[in-house]
Amino acid sequence: MSPGNRADDGSRVSRSLLKAAAAARPGLLAAALLAVWVAMLWVGLGRIDRAILETLYVGDRPYLEFIAQQAGHLGAPEAIMVLTIGVSILLITRQQYWHAALPPFATLFVHEIAVLQRDAIGRPRPGGFEGLEHLQAPSFPPTRVVDPMTAYLLVGLLLTNGGRDSRLAVIAAVLIGASNGIVRIVLGHHWPSDVIAGWALGAAVALAAYQIARYLPDQKRFPRPLIER
Repeated sequence: MSPGNRADDGSRVSRSLLKAAAAARPGLLAAALLAVWVAMLWVGLGRIDRAILETLYVGDRPYLEFIAQQAGHLGAPEAIMVLTIGVSILLITRQQYWHAALPPFATLFVHEIAVLQRDAIGRPRPGGFEGLEHLQAPSFPPTRVVDPMTAYLLVGLLLTNGGRDSRLAVIAAVLIGASNGIVRIVLGHHWPSDVIAGWALGAAVALAAYQIARYLPDQKRFPRPLIER
């Protein structure tokens, strides 16, 4: 075999390995997120959990509590409904009918999964803090954290097509989706481990839905992004 042929073979092997690594990346990421969920279930309600909550809790400071409550509206069910339906309409105008179904479907799906987990696990809500109203519903994982993370991350990926130039938009979507988790901690409604698990579950479902979008029949290859940098 000539040196040129050996170089071509080596190049082909390298490209094959890179393709295999790229194909395995979503699965590895999903596995990592699920591992985070399990870890938070395992270590939750410990001293670190309570120490973080005690540090961040603002329920005894009315002005900070009011600011947190207003910020939490971004993760309210009404806001998530408006967001997902609005994006679906936008995708329909682009004739991406299958993709248009993903934001509301993925959000409803992960909401029901979170409710089933919450009821089965039955972790108690935080208590014993000044000004904190005791909430009866179980704490892990919080739907008010899971739903926004799924919706905002999936919308960010769909509208920007997940390209390299869209990283800032996707990061912004993640930050908006994650902000409601911080709100739930500072208001004393959930343990920090609850919130981290909610972020992990929501992100996993959003990434899975985005991977499905890449293989739906109306879009084998992504067209021009709806939002360009």
